[in-house]
Amino acid sequence: MPEYKEIVPEEFEEIIKICDQQLEENPDNPEVWTRRGMALLALSRAEEALDNFEKALEIDPEFDWALHNISHALFMLGRFYEAREYFRRSLLKDPDDEVTLNNMAFLLSSMGNYQEALEIFNKLLKNNPHAFNLLKQKIRCLMELEEYPEALEEIDSILKDNKPDPEILTWEGNMLMSMGEYDDARLSFDKALEIDKTLPETWKSLGIVHYLMADYPEALDSFNESIRLDPENYLPHLLKGKLLSEMGDLKEALNSFESSLKLNDLNHETWFNKGLVLFELKDYIESVEAYEKALELEEKSPEIWNSLALSLFEMGRHKEEIKCYDKALKYNPAFYEAWTNKGATLVTMNDEVEGLKCFNQALILNPQDINALMNKGNVLMSVEDYEDAANCFKQVMEINPNIVMARIFYSRALYSMGKLEEALQLLNKVTQVNPEIELGWFYRGLCHLERGEADLALSDLDKSIELDPENSAAWLWKGKVHLMLDEEDLALESFDKAIKYDKNNLSAYFNKAMVLSHHKKFRKAVESYDHILEFEPKNTNVLLKKAICLGQMEDFESAIKALDIILEEDVDDFDALYLKASALRRINKTGESLKYSKKIVKLYPTHAGAWYELGMTYQQLKNQVQAIESFEIAISLKNNFEWALNSMAVSQALRGMYKDALETLEKTLAIDPANEEALNLKNDFSKYVEDDSGIQKEDE
Repeated sequence: MPEYKEIVPEEFEEIIKICDQQLEENPDNPEVWTRRGMALLALSRAEEALDNFEKALEIDPEFDWALHNISHALFMLGRFYEAREYFRRSLLKDPDDEVTLNNMAFLLSSMGNYQEALEIFNKLLKNNPHAFNLLKQKIRCLMELEEYPEALEEIDSILKDNKPDPEILTWEGNMLMSMGEYDDARLSFDKALEIDKTLPETWKSLGIVHYLMADYPEALDSFNESIRLDPENYLPHLLKGKLLSEMGDLKEALNSFESSLKLNDLNHETWFNKGLVLFELKDYIESVEAYEKALELEEKSPEIWNSLALSLFEMGRHKEEIKCYDKALKYNPAFYEAWTNKGATLVTMNDEVEGLKCFNQALILNPQDINALMNKGNVLMSVEDYEDAANCFKQVMEINPNIVMARIFYSRALYSMGKLEEALQLLNKVTQVNPEIELGWFYRGLCHLERGEADLALSDLDKSIELDPENSAAWLWKGKVHLMLDEEDLALESFDKAIKYDKNNLSAYFNKAMVLSHHKKFRKAVESYDHILEFEPKNTNVLLKKAICLGQMEDFESAIKALDIILEEDVDDFDALYLKASALRRINKTGESLKYSKKIVKLYPTHAGAWYELGMTYQQLKNQVQAIESFEIAISLKNNFEWALNSMAVSQALRGMYKDALETLEKTLAIDPANEEALNLKNDFSKYVEDDSGIQKEDE
């Protein structure tokens, strides 16, 4: 735009007064209205100036002076499109007017129409190829169009013919920086600052190039100098905050972002970076608020939606989190990180199928997405697809051999496939090179355990626990090793530790309950089973174990309730039917017990235990004939069935068949000469046996 000669404001005020006097005499003079408008424009009173130019054009729509200056007023008011139309009107009258062309090009450049502006500057330079200001504007357009080589050629040319210009040197540095030539860029900025050390923009650019070169202290000094010279510019504060965040000084980074927002709270990037720092500081609520502010300003940013989702994940707000990933993917369907993150959350929500689909989509977009491969591998491990899981971890190892967890998880997959030697070889290297990683010792311990090497397994698990005393899984497996060694008290201590560090370690509760049950501490065992059932209320195995403990406590009613839960899911479950029949018999509900016992032998006619339970029910109903028949079938299905032999002997004795009873007991004692029940029954029944004459000593 044209420059006015230096006149003090009082002189412009005087011009306005003179114009007012002239307009009193002749209000229809377009030249006076225009002169008055120009004085107002010089005083930055653009709205009033515009009104004056419009009055001039009302009088004479083709008055050149007013047409030209109204464009300036509109430009100052930010009404670029209207300004452009007036310039075009002027150029229709005189297409070669250099002042109008220059102003038009400057306007187009300000509007971002750099290509059109460049064409005009080139036209003007044909008549005046060494015009310094025209060359600068041309270079600026080339910079914005990212035509860096041509722009740099123009800079070389202009610097040869003119004294060094710090602004042009700064432009040169910015372009070299954009081209990745950081050393040369830094030299350009240094040259500019040798000429003028008071350029805040140059200090800012120097800070950026130092940041890109990882010269963090120098970058920080540069940003601080830029802020000192121009404390009202929000951008150096933002850049300083990003630098401090990279340096790990999160609290100072947050202060810088706050300073930037005080100067300009309408910059979405500042809000976004503030959210990132708050996330790292684990202030998830505040980070969500910062991201939401950023999205108010830039709603279509997939990166912000993704970051907001990560904060929501930490807060456990998974449904909202998934919606955020969907927003991120709406604006950028190729955002593979969002696909991976969404998949990981779906897995957390126990939707492994949809999670796996997300990981696969991420890998289509980026086959080397390590997070997607690791997550996919873990999902495949959970569904026991060990071979495909191993392939995922192997790919990660090929992409980046330094990722230790990939090697550990690959070893875990090999272990699960039974390839213990390969797994151990790899884990031996891991524990040698990275002895500080507890999972290496943990999985090596599992390999030794699988090989039956309990002492080696215990040693490795102890090392894992030494590195991470709160590793619940390591305590669990240590407890299992103690069980292998028949060290049940130590096993219980380990299971208690596992539970202490993970209240939801259900396997630890189960193993603890099994040990307590073995020690006949049935009530405490039931407490452990109940904890599991809070999470898995229909776990058949746990319900059965609980029912057995309740039976041992003679709480048969509660046992039946537990068994009924199983039978609601599977009416033909053998163990539940068997235990319920037994429990009903124990509480003298023999009619119901008989119904269940008959159902069992009908469903499972070759199961010796089913016939045994039917026999016991008949025995309790005093139907010894059918009891004996049931026991005989049970014994025919299982020759060494001592319980059935002893129970049949009782039914035989109850019928007065003492010789038969004693013969049956001899069969038991042939299997187990120390069978205490058989020995006691034999002693009891012997006094009822007939004497030599065949007459019984006592009645039944």
